Amino acid sequence: MRPRPTHGSTPARALIAAGAVTSVLLLAACGGGSADAASASSTAPLSTATPAASTASPSASATARATSASPSSSSAAKGGTVTAVAPLTAGPAKRLQGSKGGFTWDITVPAFTGSGAAVAEVNRRIQASAQSAISATATQNGDDPESKHELAGEASLTTNDGRTVQVDIPMSDYYEGAAHPTDVDNTVVLVAATGAPVTLDQVFTDQEEALRSFAPLVRQQAKADGYEITSDEGLEPTTANWSAWQTDADGMTFTFQDYQLGMHGMPSCTIPWKSVTPLLTPYAKALLAPTS
Repeated sequence: MRPRPTHGSTPARALIAAGAVTSVLLLAACGGGSADAASASSTAPLSTATPAASTASPSASATARATSASPSSSSAAKGGTVTAVAPLTAGPAKRLQGSKGGFTWDITVPAFTGSGAAVAEVNRRIQASAQSAISATATQNGDDPESKHELAGEASLTTNDGRTVQVDIPMSDYYEGAAHPTDVDNTVVLVAATGAPVTLDQVFTDQEEALRSFAPLVRQQAKADGYEITSDEGLEPTTANWSAWQTDADGMTFTFQDYQLGMHGMPSCTIPWKSVTPLLTPYAKALLAPTS
């Protein structure tokens, strides 16, 4: 269980802002929202050192595994076939900046170059995820000029392997005079060939049962790391609770929002592939699981 940095005790506004997490995450998971409202300017390309972006080309077996399922099966219906493409070419990062009353925002996300429709859709959905957090924060906290706060974040490109593009967008909402910011994490998992979002209902043959089976593993890891989970509600097998996820060579990592598990900060837990793979649809195995 890996905690993100925290800064002191809980302010009243942090507890209020935590209520916006569900709406933010649902928008992020489905790729909804619009990035048009935020003014954007280019900056230098993002560093992908932490976590490292995967650029290894997937093997042909990835497509074979996905197409081996019968088209009439429920698993095949949850996504379809996987077409691997060349990893997307990273370009200058996109910086979303703006203000509304006392609320300002400054979030940097990766962007890709190329003329294809898939590249445009990948860029749109990444920016839309960040914009969903901006919109949710602005809506909940209003535009009172006396209530000055800033939502800031810098995203990381975590996977770009020709099968998926995955981006982690950690953000902090800091109120002037507060003891510490309230943290929020949005994640984006997209099909590289089309830009379509990958959602949990496409990943697992039985989403609720899969998430329920992961909860004890999260508790076990938290205990081993010296953290006490005091909110059972935060581990209930709902899409909102488990929406912030990414995959890498080690497994499937879930990040939990500020106070979701009872403590301040955003702890994360990696579920190893040996526990994840048996629960995946054929589509998800081809799209997400290690190829070697």
